[in-house]
Amino acid sequence: MIPAYSISKAAGSNLTQSLRSLLKSQGVTVHGVFLGPIDTDMNRGLEIPKAPPAAAAQGIFDGLEKGEEDIFPDPASFPAAEGWRAGIAKRMGFLYQQQPEQLDHDRKATEQEGTLTKPPITARWSGFRIQKISPPPMNSRSLPGFTIEGRIGGAPPKQQEDNMHSLASKTMVVIGGSRGVGRQIVEAGIRNSARVLAVARDEGRLARVAREVPGTETLSLDATDEAAPAKVFGVLKPDILVVAAGAFPPTAPLHKQNWHEFAVNWESDVKIAFHFVKAALSTPLSAGSTIVLISSGAALAGSPNSGGYAGAKRTQIFMANYSQKESDRLGLDLKFLVLAPRMMPDTELGKHAVAGYSHYLGISASDFIKSMATPPTSSDVAAGVIELVTRPNRPKESVFIVTGKGLEAVAA
Repeated sequence: MIPAYSISKAAGSNLTQSLRSLLKSQGVTVHGVFLGPIDTDMNRGLEIPKAPPAAAAQGIFDGLEKGEEDIFPDPASFPAAEGWRAGIAKRMGFLYQQQPEQLDHDRKATEQEGTLTKPPITARWSGFRIQKISPPPMNSRSLPGFTIEGRIGGAPPKQQEDNMHSLASKTMVVIGGSRGVGRQIVEAGIRNSARVLAVARDEGRLARVAREVPGTETLSLDATDEAAPAKVFGVLKPDILVVAAGAFPPTAPLHKQNWHEFAVNWESDVKIAFHFVKAALSTPLSAGSTIVLISSGAALAGSPNSGGYAGAKRTQIFMANYSQKESDRLGLDLKFLVLAPRMMPDTELGKHAVAGYSHYLGISASDFIKSMATPPTSSDVAAGVIELVTRPNRPKESVFIVTGKGLEAVAA
């Protein structure tokens, strides 16, 4: 009922995770407080059970005394505590919260010893989580609940696509279709016989797509413009709408950014997704249509070196969930899906992130890439989109992590 409020609180939660990561090495503990309804002016008029403010305040102090990082201080918040502490937010939490100072210590010790022949301690980067390992990787392991099964038949992404149901007679619009993941989705749609419209701002890149991917239609516009969806749907009303557009995030710790840098992905990724999911519901798109938002693994685990990026991508997940509920409530028969790929070194955005994080961690970009655990490629994401939209039955799940091994549905 109050989506903007919950979205802003989700962003605050991601910011809390990032601050924990940044400040842990300095001996600073960052706590998150998750309140249920409290009997305050803000909740006046809501006919729901509410906790007294004094009881909530006491619960916060009790949580601090117990050393709880995430504090659920009132009776209404208690039921959420167990699920939160055992759920995806913790399964994908930062393992490296306790390690930056150790990584730095080990690097300096190696430099002082002058042992160039010793294998260096590296960082194992799995999406947005790090484990310190030294070859052989004695402590590397899969996370509980995070084992990803291979694709159907174990085929490589493009080969798997060719074995799927054709998209003949289907229309597909890809917002951000001129490069990276968006372009790969355009190519996958064309290979599967869809009529595809690639939408982007850069006319030059769109012209290149049209030349190199025969059959692709293109439209140049600014997708952050409120009128953009009407223009796009006026050219081609999609059976499959993919929103893959967005901006490069900053690559600096929180305290070295200004607000404009921090908020860049809210003014692009979130704004674009908002305009298009709103239009999908209000136009509306035809019954049976599928809307796919391309989010990021950072949405589930945070990203301390990327400003508001993680919160923005998390907000896209909330928007898809809210939109699905509205579609169901209104009987529109639309399906909203989210793909959250882990870092992709083969894209311009991925290279930007690799450069930023390798500098942040004090290791080379090549060592950073070598240490990544089964990173996806842009083709893997495109194959995931095709897999989901061509299933005979709609997937019951709505949010999927993407790695080099395929898709995994998550509760988010």
